[in-house]
Amino acid sequence: MVAFVVFIKLPYTTSWLSRAPTSSALEVPGPGVHVGSLQWDYEVYKTAPSLEAFRATFGPPCGGKLGIDAARCVSEILSKSPVGQPTSEFVDADFDPAAALATHLGGGLGHCTARSALGATALLSLGIPARVVQLLPAHERGHNVFEVYDAQNGWIMYDPLYTSSYLSDGDYASSVEISEATSLKWRRPKDGAPDANVFAGATISFPEPWLYTRVGERCAQWPFRGCFVTIGTEQFRYGPAQRLAFGTTLISFLFALVSAAWWQYRRTA
Repeated sequence: MVAFVVFIKLPYTTSWLSRAPTSSALEVPGPGVHVGSLQWDYEVYKTAPSLEAFRATFGPPCGGKLGIDAARCVSEILSKSPVGQPTSEFVDADFDPAAALATHLGGGLGHCTARSALGATALLSLGIPARVVQLLPAHERGHNVFEVYDAQNGWIMYDPLYTSSYLSDGDYASSVEISEATSLKWRRPKDGAPDANVFAGATISFPEPWLYTRVGERCAQWPFRGCFVTIGTEQFRYGPAQRLAFGTTLISFLFALVSAAWWQYRRTA
């Protein structure tokens, strides 16, 4: 039972995972456009009362910008807070985007997950198509960024932690290009940033937008915490803690079945 509780509490163990063709991640945003089972309702985000704090904060400095210019504007505001472990993340069951924004702007710590979630939500609240993207390299830790739609360049990945976009063969890189790239560069290198090639060829995962906006309809239903759709060559991988919890839970379940069968046998013998 203890193992089951631990398993449920770990944020990614209760995720509904599926895959989608790479072509779906390149489609022009609009009504009826999906990435696998995920859909973004841009008109709803633009008017949702719960996102008014985002519009009030980012509207005056960034509202007149679009695409990559808007992404840079939003990211610059978020980058003023220090880097570190935030008090909440969008995978938490009780995540509140407005509260997370207030904490972050008040000097609270934030890392790639927090900044990507807040950045994508800020853009969506202004009516700019955006989405959180998780980069899952084969041999490195995962990393969160966001993707914004630019009328001239299509979908562009932007990294709010290192305040830069990625270049593949000299051009802006989308999530699809990241997953297929063999060589990447930072467009605007930042001191302390890792080699961008760490993320070349990474599996790409899109969390369902409800997780970071808490607006609209959910994709996942209980007991799943959220839907994650991946593109690329590799599937999502659980970390050591999740694997241990899953294994312990499975063993406990099998032990309970054997015990119940033995008890029933003794009862009827």
